[in-house]
Order: sequence, then structure tokens, then C-alpha cells
Amino acid sequence: MSAYLVVHLEVTNWDGFRAYQQGIRSTIKPFWGWVLAASPATMLEGDAFPNQNVIIRFPTQAHVQRWWDSQAYKEIIPLRLENSAGPAQACLLPGLDGDVEIPALERYQKKFASVLGKRMAYVEQGEGDPIVFLHGNPTWSYLWRNVMPHLEGQGRLIAPDLIGMGDSEKLKDSGPDSYRFVEHRCYLDALLEQFGVEQNAFIEMILPGSILRRLGDSEKNAYGRPYLEPGEARRPTLSWPRELPIGGEPEDVVQISRPTPTGSPAPSYPSSLSMPSRVPCGGKSGASSAAAGRIRWR
Repeated sequence: MSAYLVVHLEVTNWDGFRAYQQGIRSTIKPFWGWVLAASPATMLEGDAFPNQNVIIRFPTQAHVQRWWDSQAYKEIIPLRLENSAGPAQACLLPGLDGDVEIPALERYQKKFASVLGKRMAYVEQGEGDPIVFLHGNPTWSYLWRNVMPHLEGQGRLIAPDLIGMGDSEKLKDSGPDSYRFVEHRCYLDALLEQFGVEQNAFIEMILPGSILRRLGDSEKNAYGRPYLEPGEARRPTLSWPRELPIGGEPEDVVQISRPTPTGSPAPSYPSSLSMPSRVPCGGKSGASSAAAGRIRWR
């Protein structure tokens, strides 16, 4: 069972404390620890809270104990004592059991839908408010095989394979302009529209926060299965990083990701997903898409 170490500290010397933080990051690596958050604590009126919170995830509580017992950890303790006031306040919280492998394709039946002339794959379980699990690059819905079971009974669980990824159909005659962000958005919106999804909770996975343990051979093979064929079959994994909005390019993605101007009415979806004019699924800007932007994001 995974374990989360939550630590509260009152820092007195930030320059020296940064050396302690670096020591934490380097000493937890051999024990598969990962710093999930490190930020100043919020001061509540009438309460004097320590001014630094740190949350570290370990695969098990045994990993935490082995780290505490290690010589490397003992060597950085003086840095904490020299640069913070009083003892550290810490608690250890158990996480969800991550030791049981639950292959998604065996637990949930893979379904398919015709979307804008292409076959898109997804898994679906339960009823109620939709909870959409979005994978990233270069993964697919298999990513969520050990997460979805913990939310069974909480709503309608939907985990799609983005177009050209997982078991979804590849685009015909793909090239450098294929599998762009706007094209993925177009197909995903059309799929969710078929489901009748208008308001939903999105669950997203962002690397490297998702890499918390070594993958087994079967898992590596599963992640690589959609991209075994060289060439254009692997185009989705190349197009995604090229869509990162850096230096004003790509222009349409920059516009989509631009924060909402201060003072304007708050939209019903996050500003990072603001949708100005729609674009066709071919990825070229200008015309409106057949799948109108009727999905409300929150």
C-alpha cells in the first residue's frame, strides 16, 4: 500500500533550507520516493502554522522506514536542525492499495464508437455523473486500469483512447499536420457529444508525476502495443510534443491556452481550455468544425 509523508516545518534560513530540500530529493530516489508538493503553508487567522509543507509519496510504508533508517537521510538531518525552528511535524498517511494489478481490458469490456468517420475505442462503467479519464502521450486508456476500480459506484466512468492511440483507428494518409491538439480535441468533443456528456469531472495524468514505480515487462508491452509498426503509426507520439505552446507557436494552440482576460465573465470551463473559434479536424484554422463546441468543461 502506498504511503504519503506530510511534513510541516518552520523555516528560519531559506538559503540553508534549500540545501536540505535538495538532500531530501536525492536521498528518497533509491527508495522510490517522489516529492508531490513543497510550498509555503497557508496562515489561518488566529493560528500560527509552520511556513512550509512537503508531501512525499512512497510505494509502501516500509520504503519510508528504510529511508528514515538510511545513512544518507541521517546525514542531512543537521541541515534541517540548523535552518528550521523546533522539531518537524510529520504524519504518515496510507494511500490506495497499488499492489494489485487490474488489467483494464480484462475488467472492462472495450467498446467502440463511430466518430467523424473513424472508429474510436473507450471503456465505460457505471451510471450517474460522468467522470472522464484522459490519458496523455504516449499512453492510452490502459493507463487507468488500477485507478478506475477505486471510483466504481461514484459515477459514470469513461476512459477513451484518443484518435490514433490505443485501440482507436489511425488517421488515413497522416503526415506532419496530423494528430495536432485541435484535431484530438475535435474527435474527443464529438465522442463526448455522442455520450451526452455536457458537464463532467476530468481526471488527467501528467508525467513525470505518474512514474512512481518500475513498469513490468507486460506493462511495457501493453503501452508499446499501439505503436509497434514503424512510421506513421507512431505519428501521434511525435505530434503531441510539437503542440506545446512555446515562443508563440503553434499560434492556434497559444490562442486556445491563453488565460481569460482579467475582469471578463468566468467561463464554465477552465481558462486553460478556453475555446474561441472551432477548427476542422484536419487541424487547419479558419472554418468551423462539424462538432460544435457544445461541451462545457469544468
